[in-house]
Formats: sequence, structure tokens, C-alpha cells
Amino acid sequence: MGPDGATLQGCGPTPYQRNLGPLELHHENAGRSALRSQVLPGDEVAPERFESRLRVVGAMLESQPVQGYEIVVGQHLIEVEGDDGYCHVFTAEEITALIAEAAEQRALDA
Repeated sequence: MGPDGATLQGCGPTPYQRNLGPLELHHENAGRSALRSQVLPGDEVAPERFESRLRVVGAMLESQPVQGYEIVVGQHLIEVEGDDGYCHVFTAEEITALIAEAAEQRALDA
């Protein structure tokens, strides 16, 4: 992931690679944003949802200097390595706590 786009690699029974430029990323984000309002409020913060997990990790990365990232998403952790030396492994427990904090903050802001 970087300023020029993102490359997604999937594994499993049918491995794939997909390259997304800035415009394609914008379209993907718009599509997901449109669907977001159709999710039940209790479900959107479920820690097992990849979108919820990636949003809180993305929020943490916003405090870092602008750089490209390699992000590996697993069932129990998210590993992030940046071009400028940033490296962090987000555990399931840490992600669950970050999701809860974000949901609490949204409730306070409402």
C-alpha cells in the first residue's frame, strides 16, 4: 500500500493478486462506504470483521510519517511493515481493545 495504489494478494485454495491504482482504490472505498450504512450497528465493530480490524490499524498508521506499507492480515494478527522502518504486529487482543476504544469515542462524539 502506498501513494500510487495497493497490491492485494490472496492465498488459500485460489491464490490471486490484484493491483489497484488511486482511482480504483477510491471506487472500492466509495462502494464499501455505501454498504456501510446497511450493516447493523452491533455488527460493525465486531473484532472478527476484517474491515473493522483494518480501520483501527489504519487509524494508528495515520500518526506515522507518510510511507508505503506492507500489511499481512491473518486470523489472529495484523503485521505492518513500513518503507521507513516502521514495524508493528497488532495482536487480536490489541485490535479488540482498539475497536472498543474507537466505538466508545464514536458514542461520545454522537
